[in-house]
Amino acid sequence: MAGTPNEGIAGYATAREAAAWADLSARGRLKVTGADRVRFLHNQCTNDIKRLRPGDGCYAACLTNKGKMRGDFVARVCDEHILLDTEARLREPLAAGLRRYIAPEDVKTEDITEATGMLMLCGPKRGELEWAARPARLSSMIGRAGGPAHSYAHITAGDLVIARSWRTGLGNLDIIGPRGRISELKAALAKVAPELGAEALNILRVEAGIPVFGVDMDENTIPNEAGLEARAISYEKGCYIGQETIARIKSMGHVNRHLVGLRLGQGTLPPPQEKILAAGVEIGYITSAVASPRLGAIALGYVRRGHEQPGTRVAVAGQAAEISGLPFES
Repeated sequence: MAGTPNEGIAGYATAREAAAWADLSARGRLKVTGADRVRFLHNQCTNDIKRLRPGDGCYAACLTNKGKMRGDFVARVCDEHILLDTEARLREPLAAGLRRYIAPEDVKTEDITEATGMLMLCGPKRGELEWAARPARLSSMIGRAGGPAHSYAHITAGDLVIARSWRTGLGNLDIIGPRGRISELKAALAKVAPELGAEALNILRVEAGIPVFGVDMDENTIPNEAGLEARAISYEKGCYIGQETIARIKSMGHVNRHLVGLRLGQGTLPPPQEKILAAGVEIGYITSAVASPRLGAIALGYVRRGHEQPGTRVAVAGQAAEISGLPFES
């Protein structure tokens, strides 16, 4: 399964047809401990941390008082701590934002990014890589029923956390552990499968319609606008920062803009912030654009309410384009 040097975009074809892996050690990882850790984190984010048991996880966002995003993360509840996985750029801001509200809670946050590493396995034949990396017999233990409530399930196996994740739409498994241990697993994986390059990983996540904070979302984004409602928001939980805005949006039944997919023309890929036009009128902008070997030129972007219907004809950088649902389909 090792692939060939002439595969093209590094690892893309093998990831879709068989299996590939990526080193995500640069992502930020925080460890939250203390007797009040569950209640504290529950009150800081959009999702229901209190419902989680050891081995469960969820995706969530931290908001401002006005309901706009300060960042996002995956929370994985372990026996003695909660492990937060976030974008590299959010590593320090997220930790600082949490510390701002800690006192007088019995909570401590520790940045463990440098001490740990992280690998991601993906593809329809991912199980072959799991055997190569040795956690296969363990990963089968998280093969519980699918769906949003369980899509971040994980187990702890010695010094490793083996977890489901949502990064490419290809059935991802994350392996998190001490740097040295991750280096050993990386060497084993490199013998049997190609490493996903940054370009291939970005194409896969755009195909899957997965927005990234700092690229497709920022401090001006309300999570509902980015299509995060089903994954990141609990309407049954108690109060949290920004809840009033989110509750008001639910009662209104809509937001004023939507993250959508776009099928582009054959010209040069548009840069971020390139305008999206409908009948010559600006209705939104591009956030990510990629050249997919499978789908051609595609992008993520925001459009005003009323223009989000798949099939809507628009123009980007002087080229005809079309709104697409997410994830993209062939």
